Amino acid sequence: MISLGNRILEGRELEASVLVTAMQMLKSCQDNWNDFNRESRLKEALNYNQSVWSILQDELSKPDNPLPLEIRQNILNLSLFVDKKIMEALADPTPDKLTPIIRVNANIAAGLLGISVPESESFESGRELEASVLVKCALMLKDCIDNWDAKDFNERLERALRYNQGVWTILQTEISKPENPLPLDLKNNLLNLSLFVDKKTFEALANPSKDTITQIISINTNIAAGLLGIPVDK
Repeated sequence: MISLGNRILEGRELEASVLVTAMQMLKSCQDNWNDFNRESRLKEALNYNQSVWSILQDELSKPDNPLPLEIRQNILNLSLFVDKKIMEALADPTPDKLTPIIRVNANIAAGLLGISVPESESFESGRELEASVLVKCALMLKDCIDNWDAKDFNERLERALRYNQGVWTILQTEISKPENPLPLDLKNNLLNLSLFVDKKTFEALANPSKDTITQIISINTNIAAGLLGIPVDK
């Protein structure tokens, strides 16, 4: 469990966050394969990834873990595959040997956050995963606007806003890390924008309005487009 300001990051969100971190460390090594300090950075990334999966194995093995038994068993079996790939990458490092680990991390993180990923699709980078989660939040909020008079509107809106808040908390954490590859000015802009999202989230929780929710949706979709390199019309 990690405390971030007034928010506690735990459970599936925490597990997804550390998987994304491990994935980004490996992707950075893969993208900068010819760096002079690649060997030490790669070893650090692989060891970190191995530690993350060891923690996941322990959590999944606990009787009180809320995931369905079949899913837990599948992830535990997958952890053996990851261990094998890590050992192979440590013994004989090549960029392509990191790809299976990166993809497994991304897909498991997506699953923990409730994102449906077709079998033929996998995330190539942290940016694709972050963009997908932001789009998911935007769709949840748009569904609330489209069903403004639904009997369970308040519950659905609070669930969507809290989920969105959790996603932005994870993004804040990732952006704040010194090793994050984004340019400093862009990281600062995103952090400032996250404060604006927090403000609008609390406004929408206290006094729901379509205009406030639409502003959050617009920010999510624009940031997701930017992460995926899609031009945004001004």
